[in-house]
Amino acid sequence: MAKIRPDQPEDGITFKTALLSCWKKTLNYSGRAYVSEYWYVMIFNIIMAFAVLLAGPPLLTNSSAGKKLLFYVLLGCIAVLLGMPSIALTVRRLRDAGISDLGICCWLIPLVFLPVLRASSLGWLNFFISVFGIFELYILLAPTNKYVTQTTTGWRRLFLRHTK
Repeated sequence: MAKIRPDQPEDGITFKTALLSCWKKTLNYSGRAYVSEYWYVMIFNIIMAFAVLLAGPPLLTNSSAGKKLLFYVLLGCIAVLLGMPSIALTVRRLRDAGISDLGICCWLIPLVFLPVLRASSLGWLNFFISVFGIFELYILLAPTNKYVTQTTTGWRRLFLRHTK
């Protein structure tokens, strides 16, 4: 396997190292993340979400209010434990693809406000969120430094990382 960066292991990132790296860098928004590292963590998060979705209904049927409250508290803790590292990993992955810090801020603002606006049940907003998600997926699948630029003028200098 050819090295993309000098610090990349020769045999690539393993599932275990990707998860450990993600949790170790929970509050680290600087640096970069490999494509494989990002997708290993996302696969783990999807598996955990399905496990909770499958376990939830049987646990909640015919349960007391205390058991339901305990389940929802545990669900919230799991969401925080998986969500916080995932946000930092997504920022590092966007930076690795070549998006600048301003571009990342402009990227994350809609992710915070669109779900709040979604409650208003606007049809065009659901379409916009879907298109935004597809575009995000496209960028997150991009190889390292795909979107870097050497230009010093225009919109690219604001939203894409510069090379020298």
